[in-house]
Amino acid sequence: IDTRAFFGCKSLKKIILPQGIKEISKSLFENCFSLEQVFVPDSVVEIDDRAFFDCCKLSEIKTSSNLKLIGWKAFKGCESLDNFYFPDGLETIGDNAFLCCRSLEKIVLPKSLEYLGRGAFTGCDNAEKIEISENIKSIPAHTFSGCNKVKTIRLPEKTEKIEWRAFAFNNSLE
Repeated sequence: IDTRAFFGCKSLKKIILPQGIKEISKSLFENCFSLEQVFVPDSVVEIDDRAFFDCCKLSEIKTSSNLKLIGWKAFKGCESLDNFYFPDGLETIGDNAFLCCRSLEKIVLPKSLEYLGRGAFTGCDNAEKIEISENIKSIPAHTFSGCNKVKTIRLPEKTEKIEWRAFAFNNSLE
């Protein structure tokens, strides 16, 4: 499915993607303000940049168990998204991928994760639980900034670097 094929379809509420597609292309559903449900087949290995950018009513997404990559700002502004399953096998979460997903309640990153982008979960102010993958050696800048309900975070033993403001403005940390 080509880039921006459904861009700005303001009345689209539900989509069931066909088995066999490998990626959700760039900006495919960007600015689909009414989109609430998406069903992603297991054939999908990549959710590209800005795929669901500002789909503010998106609350339910069934993700592919074979997903390897979530691109830059893929879910930015999906304010109603309260749950997202990060499958085993996921390797990359791009910069600002879940920026301002204000309803996201928990962030449990799989052991397979190799790259965690800058600001990936900035502004997920409803997240109460964060579990960081044991393979992550660096926590990039702003990654969990503004996750206000998180009380504790256990850093992986392999953590070598925590960048600028990685956990800034988390007012509930004890």
